[in-house]
Amino acid sequence: MKRVTEWFLILFFFLTSFVPLCGWVTGKDSPVFASQRTSRMPAVMKEGKLNTRWTLEFDDHWGQSFPYHSFLTSRYNQLIQCAFRSSANQKVIVGKNDFYFFGESVDDLLKHRTLSKNDLLRLLRVLEMQSEYVHQQGAEYLFFVAPNKATIYPEYLPFHLLPVGEKSNLDVLETLPSEVQIYSARRDLYSAKQTADVLLFHKEDSHWNSLGAYEVYKGLMKSIRKSPVIWGETVEARRDFQGDLTTMFYPDRRKEDVQWYDPSYKRQYIELRPIRSLEDMRIETRCSNAEKKIVMYRDSFANALIPFISDSFKESLFLRSDTVDLREVEAFDADYVVYEIVERNLNWILQRTPIMPAPEAVWKEGIPLISYGAEIEVKEAFGMTFVNAKWLSEADGIERVLVQMEGFVMEAFPIFQDDEIEDDFFHHGFSLYTDKKLDSLRIQFLKDGSWYELKLNN
Repeated sequence: MKRVTEWFLILFFFLTSFVPLCGWVTGKDSPVFASQRTSRMPAVMKEGKLNTRWTLEFDDHWGQSFPYHSFLTSRYNQLIQCAFRSSANQKVIVGKNDFYFFGESVDDLLKHRTLSKNDLLRLLRVLEMQSEYVHQQGAEYLFFVAPNKATIYPEYLPFHLLPVGEKSNLDVLETLPSEVQIYSARRDLYSAKQTADVLLFHKEDSHWNSLGAYEVYKGLMKSIRKSPVIWGETVEARRDFQGDLTTMFYPDRRKEDVQWYDPSYKRQYIELRPIRSLEDMRIETRCSNAEKKIVMYRDSFANALIPFISDSFKESLFLRSDTVDLREVEAFDADYVVYEIVERNLNWILQRTPIMPAPEAVWKEGIPLISYGAEIEVKEAFGMTFVNAKWLSEADGIERVLVQMEGFVMEAFPIFQDDEIEDDFFHHGFSLYTDKKLDSLRIQFLKDGSWYELKLNN
């Protein structure tokens, strides 16, 4: 019996190994419902020379696109989940009662802080500088943090995931003094959860459902002193929502989750440009029954908020980008500016320089001149001069930076712009945009409560 089992496993291994080859020969493949990066077959020759990275590029291409990739991935994930109640996909955490959680939120749910107190102070300074600029344009500014699903429903996490720290990045951020108006949606979701007899998040998606979105929307409107639209007096459930986490786990099928609808609610807004999906980078709407204009910098957590917000403002502009371009505020003549980001991506704020003219500042006189390692890049970007610098010396205590160009003093954002924002690693530095041209450069910085001037090598 043991030998029969061994031969069966050997035969099974070889048969499954030949599935992609058979698909490649016959031109057949399994369906793919997950959005994924696609790559072309790499060229053996590049620019008339042998491509020395061909094997690596082919491995990457084949690993993502071989026939029946989605089918085999789904069956493997299904086997691991059924056998071990675990996940073979690093981006999906299998919880209790068939709950899925996004793997990239694990640091927050473990309360493993990835940002120091100084990092959070720098983050707040970035927000303060944005807020000051927005106020100069005659608009109100609100920073809006969307909580991770695990923050609201930790009771459904697997048994082995227990907190290792006392406070998360968001916990500490909320305790720090700041002049920025901050709306943390988790308070309203916690409160609504206590009285709700249904879930406020999708079981198989990382986002809130329409019930949760409406609770957050009401809290957002309260923060900016506007009355919300009335929705949800008569709701019905429909199983027609394709969750992002279940799609990652089972890319070859549609496995639909519950979404909630109010059949009596009729939207009032119109689209000023065709909306392909709520994932669009730019969405513009108009509602003739409402007043005021809003610009919202957002991620996918705002998808379910867009219909509610669009019915609450005369004109709404929703921008989805890793970089906040505040030039849109003046062009749109906004009354409100909301910057929304999910809890797990707070560190992204320390890696992307907001596009706006650097604010004026006052030069410090009579401060020490010291040598301090810095790598400074100056280039043209978006019709302005872009200064991007990385500290080469220990810089955890540096909170603010002043830059003098052409005798004009500006405050820089205390961040180094990093093009790889999803690698969970960032450098300390400073950066700014300005219409000044570089003919001379002087730098001062505040470190551990004292100001210094950087000695530059000309």
